[in-house]
Amino acid sequence: MHEAQTTKQPSQFRQLMAGPLGMVLGVVMLAAAGVVIWFFFHGTDAGDASANRNFMCSETNKPFNHRIEDGETYPIISPFTKRPTGFPAERCYWTKDGKAKLNPTLVILNTYLEKDGPTICPDCGKIVRPHNPPPPAEAMEEAKQANRQS
Repeated sequence: MHEAQTTKQPSQFRQLMAGPLGMVLGVVMLAAAGVVIWFFFHGTDAGDASANRNFMCSETNKPFNHRIEDGETYPIISPFTKRPTGFPAERCYWTKDGKAKLNPTLVILNTYLEKDGPTICPDCGKIVRPHNPPPPAEAMEEAKQANRQS
């Protein structure tokens, strides 16, 4: 009796990976790994992003950026007065005529300044709240279009 000789043929997957498709896939995987490693060492995480905030000096009304440190409380030291006159600034993207604008007006909430009543934006007259919502996307798109035309 003759034994049936079995010849092992490479699987279709193996054949594909041994050819040009395999090389392309290998390059893509190496590039993806490189991107992940780069973001791991150079990217910012949500904690860093939330710690970097817009502030405003309550005496000069000048805005500045500041990175919140552990244990820091408001008011923070303002770079303009060198005293604790820096408060978080809310953004208002509205104009007096009710249209959206691209560059917001920064406003300190009355609660930080220990003032009674709602905080009113000095530019548009609208009430400014904590985490003040931006205008709808359509209004911001109109503002972008108007900005391109001017």
